[in-house]
Amino acid sequence: MLTVNEAQSIVIESAENSRIVETETLNSLGGILAEDVLADRDLPPFDRAMMDGYAVISRDLATPATLALMPQVLAAGTWPEFTLESGSAVKVMTGAPLPPGADAVQKIEETRTNGSRVEFLKGVIAGENVDPRGAEIKQGDIAVPRGTKITSSVLGVIGSFGLQNVDVHPPPSVAVLTTGSEIVEFFESPGPSQIRNSNSLTLLGLLWRHGIEGRYMGRVKDDLQETATALKSALDCDLVLITGGASIGDFDFVEAALQKIGAQVLFNKVSVKPGRPVTFARLGEKAIFSLPGNPVSVAVTFLLFVDPFIKKCMGCNHVLPTTYYARLAVPFRKKGHRPFYVAGICTKSHAGIEVRPVPMRGSGDLVAFARANCLIIAPEGDVAWNAGQEVEVLPLEAPHG
Repeated sequence: MLTVNEAQSIVIESAENSRIVETETLNSLGGILAEDVLADRDLPPFDRAMMDGYAVISRDLATPATLALMPQVLAAGTWPEFTLESGSAVKVMTGAPLPPGADAVQKIEETRTNGSRVEFLKGVIAGENVDPRGAEIKQGDIAVPRGTKITSSVLGVIGSFGLQNVDVHPPPSVAVLTTGSEIVEFFESPGPSQIRNSNSLTLLGLLWRHGIEGRYMGRVKDDLQETATALKSALDCDLVLITGGASIGDFDFVEAALQKIGAQVLFNKVSVKPGRPVTFARLGEKAIFSLPGNPVSVAVTFLLFVDPFIKKCMGCNHVLPTTYYARLAVPFRKKGHRPFYVAGICTKSHAGIEVRPVPMRGSGDLVAFARANCLIIAPEGDVAWNAGQEVEVLPLEAPHG
């Protein structure tokens, strides 16, 4: 049985991000850059005043002194048409370009004006209160590398360098299927032995984190031929997510259906709890994930395996889940060889970030899982943690981006 890391490696190596589309910068938010964004000019493009004050030549103020005040006032957006001479100062506003000759700015609070003269109560050194030309980035340097997600701040950087259009990797098209003769749609009234379809809604919501509007293909009864036919129809999409029917019960037909349609199964079990019976298969350029039917297992296996696959297809630089550490608020015990991804609640306290497990009745307890905001990663083998111990945590909601 594969480890989580081994299964993730297979998934990532299998994913491709060869497609590129050009999109208007204004519509690119959330996309993944398929090109480096280069600076078309230095930033700042001139020596820039970092606060309101007076531009001076620093050697004139090696000690406090009084200088001649020029009549001009330089504001942001104005360009000085003169050179500052020794013995003179000129008033500048934050963001304004310094005139040639000036190499420092003294803030207003350290000065006193008297008509055409300005007294400096303190000296300055060269570069003081000045943002030098090119300090942020030089023309031709990479401002944003390819593979970066376009967030609001990245969008601002792209705009700073005049790109009206950018190349991005489009997300894969994704079909979502649910198996199970006991399943009815979420808007239907279930019979005594039936349950509503929550898994598809969970997957469609998780896909929206990547800006993907998943194509819901309906539910499939526990029948081999019907499952195979549904999978074939779903392969109009780049990626198929099917839940349920993934184990070895009498009515679990997904793996047999994959064989029937000629798919190559790359793995069908992973040493993880919950979610061991997760399958990954390829059919030509198409990919198929068969996820367990229990709702919590669906979410966990999506985050561990489907999420990295989609990120790689979209050209992301970092595809594996991002984790952090938190202090355990209560003792925790685990027995068994499989790593356990435990639903948890992270909160901030005076002691820092604390996490505690959510009481649950197993991987079918979606109501309890909905209260969680993270997964506590308990490694393989027996675990006996004390309160206060640092543990690795995987957030359930994407922080950003």
